[in-house]
Amino acid sequence: MKVDALRKALKSLPKTLDETYARMLVNIDEEYSKDVFRIFQWLVYSARPLRIEEVAEVVAIDIDESRFNPENRLLEPRDLLIICSSLVVTVVVMAKDNNGASYEITELRLAYFSVKEYLISDRIRNGLDF
Repeated sequence: MKVDALRKALKSLPKTLDETYARMLVNIDEEYSKDVFRIFQWLVYSARPLRIEEVAEVVAIDIDESRFNPENRLLEPRDLLIICSSLVVTVVVMAKDNNGASYEITELRLAYFSVKEYLISDRIRNGLDF
């Protein structure tokens, strides 16, 4: 890489964490923007950690018609990691069934607490120029 190209790339980097998150949100594929908005709502306001399979069902809820449309399900729950950019991560945790047997579940979480802070802040409503 040429020095000029490197300097230009460095100048275009976001200067703040808010700018970083804003840029990540802007770069989410428009086809998934409504789904991602709902996914973030569920992740931000859920009273408990959500399994990745549960979050994959969120996109099948048709808010306008107040119904569940199974045809809108994500066929592969791990696609959430792609459509939500790097703002989410999976975490494997151990759970126990009614008989006390342990098993693994995969939860989908916001990548950092600062992502949640940004998503619920007034700053996101004001928009950012970068």
